Amino acid sequence: DEAYLYRPLLEIVRVPAVGQLVEHVLKEHSSREETLEFGGQERSLRILARPMPLGEERFGVLITVRDETLIKRIESVRRDFVANASHELKTPLAAIRAYAETLQLGALDDREAAERFVGNIVTQADRINGLVQGMLQLSRVQSGSALKIESFDAREAVEPCVAAAGAMARSKGVKVQAEMPAEPMVIRSDRDGFQTIASNLLSNAVRYTEDGGTVSVLLSSEADWCVFQVQDTGVGIQEKDLERIFERFYRAEKDRSTDTGGTGLGLSIVKHLVQGLGGGVTATSEPGRGSCFEVRLPRFGS
Repeated sequence: DEAYLYRPLLEIVRVPAVGQLVEHVLKEHSSREETLEFGGQERSLRILARPMPLGEERFGVLITVRDETLIKRIESVRRDFVANASHELKTPLAAIRAYAETLQLGALDDREAAERFVGNIVTQADRINGLVQGMLQLSRVQSGSALKIESFDAREAVEPCVAAAGAMARSKGVKVQAEMPAEPMVIRSDRDGFQTIASNLLSNAVRYTEDGGTVSVLLSSEADWCVFQVQDTGVGIQEKDLERIFERFYRAEKDRSTDTGGTGLGLSIVKHLVQGLGGGVTATSEPGRGSCFEVRLPRFGS
């Protein structure tokens, strides 16, 4: 409802850089381009100012604005992926080389030490294999070729995942408790994908919960949705990390480190599987008090 004609530009667009662009174009009669960051680099805008002939040697300025926030974010994720993948592979490879060199230098003659070094080599090789298999699985999930839709009992599918997590939890002194529906809950989805989602969330919860903590599992239905929730009393996640934890290899600072033995791909696989099955996943957390992951899948997806 405001009248913009014949008012100074800076009254309408209160961005000094835009005013400087306009002044340059009016003075030089040549195009100029700038990329401006707003909100602490949360938003990136590419602004192109061109001279616009108005007749009788008069010129105005045509300004086009392109929001490149998503493009910048994708570039950042890609850079992080390459850097993180290189780091994740470099660490076990360096360990394998160090153990092998130690064996070459004479440790082979020490039976006890040699067996220990060979065991460490196998452990690091398994870690690399886990990374490669995780990346291959993620690639298949993203392409949609890994999904096989069928009808199955969600309760029956979750039970072995809870049992496996319980075995892992007992070795850490962590309690796993599950609340399941009294009757079978038949859903139409991908059984293997559903179990992968459950296993990844459960193993993460146990991994980041310390001795004496609790991991709670809830399986329920809401209207046409199957709801699977995993809550723990572990180290928690900082708010700034929550929106990025589903990225490949992304790790929150300090408390959620590589010391826990994860590949950094589990949550990314969960996210893409859930999306491929037409559902959604959310995460809430409070540092020092634990995290809660909730997955919603359509019960009768096609």
